[in-house]
Amino acid sequence: MKINKIFLAALFVLMSLCACGGDSEPTPTPEPEPTPDTEESKPVMVWVDASANFTKFIEKSGVTAYLEKAKNAGFTDIILDVRPTSGEVMYKGSQYAPEIVTWKGVTRDNSWDYLEFFVTESHRLGLKIHAAMNSLTAGQNIMRRGPVYTDPAIAAMTSKLYTEIGLIDEKDDGRGAVFLNPCLPEAQEYVLNIAKEIVTKYDIDGLIYDRCRYDNEDADWTDASKTAFAAYVKAQYGREGLNLPKDVYSYDNLGKRVYGAYRQIWYEWRASVIHDFFYKTKAAVKAIKPNIKFSTYTGGWYSTYYQEGSNWASNTYDPSTEFSEWANSKYKNTGFAEALDMHLAGFYYAAIEGSGWWTIAGGITNVKRVNNGACDVISSLAPEKFVGNAAGLKSAINVSMRNADGMMIFDLYHIEENNFWNTIKEGLESVNQ
Repeated sequence: MKINKIFLAALFVLMSLCACGGDSEPTPTPEPEPTPDTEESKPVMVWVDASANFTKFIEKSGVTAYLEKAKNAGFTDIILDVRPTSGEVMYKGSQYAPEIVTWKGVTRDNSWDYLEFFVTESHRLGLKIHAAMNSLTAGQNIMRRGPVYTDPAIAAMTSKLYTEIGLIDEKDDGRGAVFLNPCLPEAQEYVLNIAKEIVTKYDIDGLIYDRCRYDNEDADWTDASKTAFAAYVKAQYGREGLNLPKDVYSYDNLGKRVYGAYRQIWYEWRASVIHDFFYKTKAAVKAIKPNIKFSTYTGGWYSTYYQEGSNWASNTYDPSTEFSEWANSKYKNTGFAEALDMHLAGFYYAAIEGSGWWTIAGGITNVKRVNNGACDVISSLAPEKFVGNAAGLKSAINVSMRNADGMMIFDLYHIEENNFWNTIKEGLESVNQ
């Protein structure tokens, strides 16, 4: 027995040496293949409007309940409106704006911080949370509430509209949101201070600017804007002696708008103001929190968005080749997509298929075309367009998740009102089938 044991041991050693002494290298363990991007990796976002959903979140229990609903439906990101058009805020201790505690006669429990609890509960559930703020508004002129009605310094920052009936201060036009004059340094600083306050105080994953634009084509005709525009024309084009606003537009005896020779340069200048403010905000918030996502929501209808002074395309896209009526060759320089991490583009249509701007599929294609890869494009849907058409909503979700870089539903109110939770869940589940 002893001899056999010695013999077997020797044989084992010999075989081992022979195996190691061969010319062939051992087969290495292959590196794992990188995990490809999947539809699940794209953000699925739900917007929570402050005023429309105010009564849902009077108590903490409402926050938890709706976040759990969102998680169960397949949402990955919450977009919480913390500064509605009134310019007031939905968090405690702001140095710059009053907190909203009562809205349309309803008062919520104010013993807890609205934004802080949303952040805590979202992260507990594995959801990301972005704070959204109406950036360049500071009042609601139908309700006549907000800082523009209570603070004289902010009241002095509002825009003035040149309409067929004359010059109107936005505080008095009765159409809704009161916009600040974007070209005023003090207005930009005021808004930027609120953005920095939010990013500093709260553990949010992203900041989203809404209404970072001019109100419409009628704005702004304050003396400050006329002076700034004249200075821009002199610096960029070497021209002086403008007759404003007539050189941009005026009205005939029937109230019809008549455009002047400086129309395109006016659009260019206004878009340059918004461009610069986006870059200023990006620098400020990234200095505080380098990894935060900085994004914006706009309508996805680029062909008319020049009226709002917002060129959300890439600066590599030249709209003068496609929209020569309103864009000159310098307008491309005002594109600010490169300042963004995400562009939430509104495709609030019932039409899904088609190649034009005014369908969901076409909108995605065209926005991505003018964006030219500068940032992620998030397809933003309006579920109320699909009341009575659950199959249509599922199809819109499918098109969005397959063709855009993610999807946003506006708004939680419409999801709950129309009981779309299961429809959205089923639509998301069908994407990878």
